[in-house]
Amino acid sequence: MQVAPMTAFNKRVAYNLSKAYANQLDKGENYPLLNPAIALTITDFILF
Repeated sequence: MQVAPMTAFNKRVAYNLSKAYANQLDKGENYPLLNPAIALTITDFILF
């Protein structure tokens, strides 16, 4: 949960989601094995 707005918070959310997505595969595995990933971000401020 994020209580205070931060500079580049959107970029941090996207980075963490991309890490979760990419960590599904080990080296040499095929991309079709990837499952969709969803980021759920709870904030105490208006993000958009």
